[in-house]
Amino acid sequence: MRNTITSTLCGAFALLLVMVAGSPANASVLPLTVEELSAVADDIVHGTVVESESDFYSGKLLTRHEILVQDTAKGALAKNATMTLYTLGGDYGPLSAVAPGMPQLKKDEEVILFLETPDLSALKAKGVEIDEKSPMNNTPLVVGGFQGKFSVLKGIEKHEGVAGKTLEIEREVVFRAAPGRPATLAGMPTVDEFMTSLRTLNSKSLPVKTVTRDIGAKRDVQVAVPDKGNAALRAFDPFAADPAKGRAARLVRAPEETDK
Repeated sequence: MRNTITSTLCGAFALLLVMVAGSPANASVLPLTVEELSAVADDIVHGTVVESESDFYSGKLLTRHEILVQDTAKGALAKNATMTLYTLGGDYGPLSAVAPGMPQLKKDEEVILFLETPDLSALKAKGVEIDEKSPMNNTPLVVGGFQGKFSVLKGIEKHEGVAGKTLEIEREVVFRAAPGRPATLAGMPTVDEFMTSLRTLNSKSLPVKTVTRDIGAKRDVQVAVPDKGNAALRAFDPFAADPAKGRAARLVRAPEETDK
């Protein structure tokens, strides 16, 4: 039987909460649109987790992941390159630790990640105590906690064929678990649709607006104005169900199980 531990994550969790919500005391996560995730991210990659290994670093349980990059929508990472990132928690012998609100990755999982390079000077200016020995200082972080990780899953589309026969077509779709979202792939965009939309966001061909608040370690972020007709992005719009409500009224918490 595994023992769940949380105490060793406290310092690193406080740091990541700042990267997510701008305040180490804020245990809720501000919902971010795809446009905001994209604006903050230094790199957006589509890849596969080829290795995951958990270990203790400065007394904190972290998991090192090696990601084989298949495609990019932003940033300088090359296709077929391998990149490293760390996530909080993991499995180490009989111990298992999960950091609420943070993304979880597992070996052989195919994902799309919004990644931000840590700005340690900006974090220190916010009063965040930095563990100078942590490997997370030198590798990308997932923007917005669990919100910056999208899973690539295979789904089956059924179409009526000739002579009443049902034709089944396999599709790779992009999915992200979220509070209140049914675990269904219906209406989710394909990988190509999603990545193409992200490239358009980052092509600087769209008008932008300035969002004056902390997102990750950044402030006064230039965000592309949402294209309400883009179904690939609207599928993940946290305000789509009730756009009249303001962001303060739409505080969300990470689901207990963010990765299905």
